Amino acid sequence: MNVYRAGYWTTIVFFLVDLGQVHTMVPGLHFLKLGFVSQIVLLPLVFMEMGKVRWLKPMAVARLVFFLGVVVCTVFAINTGMARRVITSEFFRVFAGFLGFCIFVRTGDDLKRIHWILIWLSLATAAWALLHGGHGPGMLADENDVAMVLVILLPFSFLKIYTESSPRKIAFLIGVFMITLGGIAATLSRGGMVGALPSLLFIWLKAKNKMRNAVIMALLLLGAVFTAPPSLVSEFVSIKDTDKGTAASRRYFWHLSTELFLARPLTGVGPACWYHGVWSGMIPNPGQVSNITPHSVYFQLISEMGMVGIVTWGGFIVTMCVILYGMRDSRLNREAGILIAKAASDPIVIRDIQRERMFFGIFSLAVGIGLVGFLLSGTFLSVVFYPQLFALGALAQAVRTCWDNDLMIALATLGMRKSATIPSGARAIRNLPGGAEAPA
Repeated sequence: MNVYRAGYWTTIVFFLVDLGQVHTMVPGLHFLKLGFVSQIVLLPLVFMEMGKVRWLKPMAVARLVFFLGVVVCTVFAINTGMARRVITSEFFRVFAGFLGFCIFVRTGDDLKRIHWILIWLSLATAAWALLHGGHGPGMLADENDVAMVLVILLPFSFLKIYTESSPRKIAFLIGVFMITLGGIAATLSRGGMVGALPSLLFIWLKAKNKMRNAVIMALLLLGAVFTAPPSLVSEFVSIKDTDKGTAASRRYFWHLSTELFLARPLTGVGPACWYHGVWSGMIPNPGQVSNITPHSVYFQLISEMGMVGIVTWGGFIVTMCVILYGMRDSRLNREAGILIAKAASDPIVIRDIQRERMFFGIFSLAVGIGLVGFLLSGTFLSVVFYPQLFALGALAQAVRTCWDNDLMIALATLGMRKSATIPSGARAIRNLPGGAEAPA
């Protein structure tokens, strides 16, 4: 196994452990320390390939800038011990996991495997939540945290349906989608509920048969209302009550976060230092506050990282949106049209080009919907330093890189032979002279 393939599969292991906590789902698997081992193995593989491939891509630059922002805010943190813990986890997520994605995920085949891995991860995580009273595995034990993961995974199974023709696969994907929705409901997380509804709306707007999907969703919602436990219905209805219960507490925490931002607007109180900032004396005595976070990604950002966080974290999201916009239908159609023009009216080649174009369009859309779900769910969750957003950013960069690489491979192959099935991923490389590895 060469460095490319070893790095790819080690990146997948790191991704599954960091995002999905899969090592805690299988009894005894946590003894293997897969998270520690994968990051230790991945770091040298990343550094070995840095000199061979173009790794400094837009999302990598944005991720590094945010990491530097975390370092700057740590220097001025009111509790550097807590902030240094964030830097430690961020270091491995950046230089092992994120750069691993930028370097080792290179082709359409790589991305298609990841798509199925995300679908299976969605199924496993949702099933775990359903079987454990709405709690997730490992570090996702909190209902809100597992709901966030399920929200960003939700569109991948549904949109995959449009690239499949097998009735069995379609039935399986519909089942995964429904189980994922059930997992979100089981968490009773308001953030998860809010994040799931716009995602469902977005999926419906992009669906080919809107009327059919509207009827299906309406029937499913009616069924959920009549069969859901009273706790779920009451929790969902209580979202509108902003002056009592947990909603009132959140509003109070958000007020404290605003006070902290006004007290230290440039760098905030430091990563993971919200609680320390509240009790540091820099703002009026807050009274009884037991929370260690403000329960909002946005208020956590402004209070813990100030303007530095707003610029660097916001820049990461803007960069991601620009990349996903670059994968819009009109551009994909235009670039796929170049290949079709070179295909010399070969129906097999044209069919495969259209399949590739559909896959990349669907995958990009799923990443975009996942981002929307994250940003909406994040209104109620303190997840600035969690891996979900950065995993989506890595996927956004990967889809752009893989599409560009597959275009290059296909153009070279079609230029060599008059009639050829458009290559996808590793299979395509064998059609090129001396093509032992995927292009960087």
